[in-house]
Amino acid sequence: MHLKIQKRKGRQYLSVVQNYRENGTTKTRTVETIGYADAYEGDYDNPIEHFRAYVAELNEREAEGNAKIELRFSRDAQIGDTDAPAMRLGSAVALGCLDALGVKQFFNARCSHEHFPHAAGRIFEMLATERMMHVASKRESWERRGAFPRTCAFSFENVYAALVCFAHHDAQLTRAMRVACENIRPYDRSCGYLACAPFAFSPTTDVHPAGPENDGASAASSTPHESARETHWMCMLMDAEGIPLDYQLVEGEPDASALAELASWGRREHGLQRVVVIAGRLSHLGNAMLELSAQGDGFVFYEPVHAGSELAEWASTAHGYVRSEKGTYRIKSRTRTVSAGEDGALNEPSSESGGTQSQNDQVDADGHSGANENATTNDTVSTAGKASASDHAAPGASLTIKEVVLRSQGYACTITSETRLSAARIFNLFRELWRLTEPFQVMEADFSPMPYPVPHADHIRAHFLVCYAAFMALRMLRWRTNWQYNAAGMADALLHMEGMHLQQNWYLFNYRTPVTDLIEEVCDIPVARRLRTPADVRSAITSTRGAFG
Repeated sequence: MHLKIQKRKGRQYLSVVQNYRENGTTKTRTVETIGYADAYEGDYDNPIEHFRAYVAELNEREAEGNAKIELRFSRDAQIGDTDAPAMRLGSAVALGCLDALGVKQFFNARCSHEHFPHAAGRIFEMLATERMMHVASKRESWERRGAFPRTCAFSFENVYAALVCFAHHDAQLTRAMRVACENIRPYDRSCGYLACAPFAFSPTTDVHPAGPENDGASAASSTPHESARETHWMCMLMDAEGIPLDYQLVEGEPDASALAELASWGRREHGLQRVVVIAGRLSHLGNAMLELSAQGDGFVFYEPVHAGSELAEWASTAHGYVRSEKGTYRIKSRTRTVSAGEDGALNEPSSESGGTQSQNDQVDADGHSGANENATTNDTVSTAGKASASDHAAPGASLTIKEVVLRSQGYACTITSETRLSAARIFNLFRELWRLTEPFQVMEADFSPMPYPVPHADHIRAHFLVCYAAFMALRMLRWRTNWQYNAAGMADALLHMEGMHLQQNWYLFNYRTPVTDLIEEVCDIPVARRLRTPADVRSAITSTRGAFG
């Protein structure tokens, strides 16, 4: 606020006014009308200086945060098509996490380089924070840039032009984030997890930017048939606590040797003592189990349950099921030994082998049981001792497995080497693979059509780099909040921490949950405040960054 002095018929007219920005334009509102200065000459030696001091006092009170805010609306006030967009406090929290991981510093140090396009760092921040909260296309993220806490002065074409830059610097940014994370909390390298999941793409060709010659519409000259879809596997390496260390992209399904080499890479390059590979459907299940066991690493794999098999019979039997702690499902498990044939496939055990019934069993909220119920089986496998290379090569090599059955909508089985873990822990490890795939989802709208010609390989690399940064930042926020809420709950809270524009610089927030209360406590942000200015929202970036030390 400041004192406004107007000349009116040779006299000085005083009022208290305040500047604010609306739709990119600076406007002024009158806070208080004082009157003509000469009318106060009998009360004050210098009326103008007196009221300047008065305005300074008003500013001090407002700075204390307790000043009353008066906003006036007519009863029939309408929403205008040029009204300011919402302000996203959740984006500010997400930005603080990315800042703590060195993302802004990384781009600031390089953006003067000729190979870094305009606003590359800001574009990366916008895309990554959006992915932290929900899966959105690049266009959708760009269209919401007005709600972003930092200025986004770039075009949609700039967004795609920056992808090439991201792809060419993915290893450097990943390393910078890892170093920053290590300074915040040392990695637990006693064990590592390598989560592997497939993602399918439909590549397009001859993509050209929009232009007058095509009436402003970008188009792909051809879109391949469904059979032309290509698959890339994201192989995410995490420490014992689930904090990302690094990742690799593999074209097509990695075979047994490739999985073993990826585990070796985790030990060799990142100092992990042992690596447990987690993956879904594999066409070479037995070979992968044997190769990983032979080098002392572990696995949690999905194994299909075929009708009529011994595994299906055991899973559908009601005996042995107990409830989970929250009562949302029931589960049971057993440990047994299976053999692998010359082709690397697992041989079906005889019914006599049975195995011992585990006391870690847990499953289904309704408490129903019976042979006709379906089940999801978490099949946990371990080797009987550390296998040698000769054991791996020999036909008929045996593996001790622990099967964990979860009652659900159908049969599924995870097979693991980690028999010492509880059934619930094994199930949660495999469930983490499902959660990992969500932020990495591929949206066809991002690849066809495109407003800027990005090489397909670079586009894929850039996509996974953005998703990796978002995944790591969200993991770090969950770590900082002591893992009290899962990724979906945390992301949903960030997404809904959004304020509606009222007048001038003021935004109204009305979302509060136990998750936001925890963020307020940990990050020292008054999340429960109803009224905020853009400056208040931006201050949350600094507060969140400071929460990581």
